[in-house]
Amino acid sequence: MIALPLLIGALALAPQDFDLAEINRNSREISARLKEGGASTLARMETLRALDVEYADKGMAHQVVELHAMQVAAELGNYVEAHAFGDRSPNIPLAVPEELNEKLEASQPVDAVAGIAALAEDELLVLINEAHHVPQHRAFTIELLHALRKKGFTHFAAETLLATDNGLNDRGYPTQATGTYTSEPVYADLVRIALALGYEVVPYEAVNFPGGRELGQATNLLKRTLEASEDARVVVLAGYDHINEKGGFGGPGTLCMAGHLKEMTGLDPLTIDQTLMTEHSTRAIEHPLYRKRVDEVGLERATIFQSESGEPWSAEPGVRDVTLFHPRSVLQDGRPSWLRMGGLRKAYTLPADFRKSEGAVQVEARLSSESAEAIPVDRIEVRAAQKPPALLLGQGKYVIEVKNAKDELLSSWNIEVP
Repeated sequence: MIALPLLIGALALAPQDFDLAEINRNSREISARLKEGGASTLARMETLRALDVEYADKGMAHQVVELHAMQVAAELGNYVEAHAFGDRSPNIPLAVPEELNEKLEASQPVDAVAGIAALAEDELLVLINEAHHVPQHRAFTIELLHALRKKGFTHFAAETLLATDNGLNDRGYPTQATGTYTSEPVYADLVRIALALGYEVVPYEAVNFPGGRELGQATNLLKRTLEASEDARVVVLAGYDHINEKGGFGGPGTLCMAGHLKEMTGLDPLTIDQTLMTEHSTRAIEHPLYRKRVDEVGLERATIFQSESGEPWSAEPGVRDVTLFHPRSVLQDGRPSWLRMGGLRKAYTLPADFRKSEGAVQVEARLSSESAEAIPVDRIEVRAAQKPPALLLGQGKYVIEVKNAKDELLSSWNIEVP
């Protein structure tokens, strides 16, 4: 079940636009249906596909189904399906200020990892956002964490983490008790890799905070990082508008988490947006400048744009410092090329006899050194008669498991990725 604060945030509605009791009621009802359908990721996805049809004319309840569906589709490695559910109510820019277009045209493309690392050279706070159903944003953040660790960054703070999992830093990997979005394998690996790189991983979510969620998040961040260590340099991953330096969800006079953090510390954080210039299920609902830049110029890697003086281009100057452009997905071995993370992962092809069932199955790869409760490094759905896509794995020893929707183990074997 998606935690209620995250559910409300993901619905992206102003307080007057929803009935909290109705959201609670719908969420409980849908969670009960999911429980009835089975606990495996594949079973939950099959249940949500059925509920998507059943709840098509049920208003808010259908939105809750769609929200669950886009998260679970991502957890199952079905990134195209996750985009399709996430794009049901697109927010399409109607017009683009000519000044922004002119500045972009006058800017030069720079590799995003190298460019952001250079911009962060003297920063104490780097805030980057994500769309919660787009693991491509998490894959990029993994690459960025490698570069920022070399620059001396010490802490990685993630919105989804639960403070109740107080063994995470010692254990070294996430479980179902770690957070909400960490059930998705790329997010889980982001946390795992942050720990392996030597970051202290910090939760900062705020529930029932007297001044509201945004102030609570900023307060927790400050208390657990900059105030806890005089040498702290912090990378923060948040959803959508939480990284906005100006404006808030409650209208004039309110602030988002980054705005509160800026006021509380006197620091001007480096804020990076990944959610605006990124692919969608159809080109028609993509940002006009994204379509123009990607279609006319082409992008093979995550890219930022900078002026001759080195100033990064932003679609929302003063609100976010840098706008990152993601390339469209290109399939290799049935998986998007961005999942290779610049060479951190490589393809593993399933053997011809991997399937022990005629129906749909889910295939997971877990590190052999981790317990059975660990979130896998990769997970895919393979439907009946479908050519299986490859698993994409980093260096290490893995156990591969094939299960059906009832969570019954059909086959397993061990491999080593050099």
